[in-house]
Amino acid sequence: MDTEVPQNQDIDNLRQKVRRLERLVVTMLILLVVAGIAGWSAREHLLSVDTVIASKIMTNYLDVNDSEGKVRCRVALTPNQDFVSMKFFGSDTNTMRLSLGVSASTGTTGFALYNKIGKKIIFMTNEADTSTSVTVYNKEGEVATSIVNNGQNNVIFSGNYVVTDKSGATRAIMGLSEGAEGFPYIDLYDKEGIKRVGLYAHEKETYGLALFDAKGLNRATVGITSQSSGAAAIIDTDGKILWKAP
Repeated sequence: MDTEVPQNQDIDNLRQKVRRLERLVVTMLILLVVAGIAGWSAREHLLSVDTVIASKIMTNYLDVNDSEGKVRCRVALTPNQDFVSMKFFGSDTNTMRLSLGVSASTGTTGFALYNKIGKKIIFMTNEADTSTSVTVYNKEGEVATSIVNNGQNNVIFSGNYVVTDKSGATRAIMGLSEGAEGFPYIDLYDKEGIKRVGLYAHEKETYGLALFDAKGLNRATVGITSQSSGAAAIIDTDGKILWKAP
């Protein structure tokens, strides 16, 4: 009889411990379920990282989005791992405003600016350190001016090329005249912006030189006609020819 009392107490104590353990397990399960529900509800926030502190990030594609989810900057590497580019966009991803890139295989680098509607206006490139070029486009997207340096010469392709002095006054213009059959010309101006000398090469009329007075009036011309004949003229202030040859 004396030995049965301690045994019963031991059994009661064991039962109490089991019940406490069961309550603890149930409480942990409830906490896990609540945490899981909360985590699923906040998954978008938890997966949205605003700050990253790292010594190295390795990826082939990276987008920077604004608060509306629009891509404003994109860094990407081509599938062949050759050309890497960085592009910046305006109010939407379809309107690129600036881009730059470099090729690993050729060493070619490039930089481009675009207007508000996404048309290229300036493009600069260095092709494997052999030539450098700067191209400017008009509002229609056509080449307006292109400057190319091949390491030996500077070549300028342009409809018009204007030289100004320190005050901003036009002192020289070189280019092509308007029209489908534009001819090359060079005009020189005085400090007041008045044309004083004109050099032109009009294939259907004359290759020649024209001189202008302080009012911008043509006073003398000399040149060669389309028939390869020499020609010259002196003109009065009212436009009348005072002398000509032949």
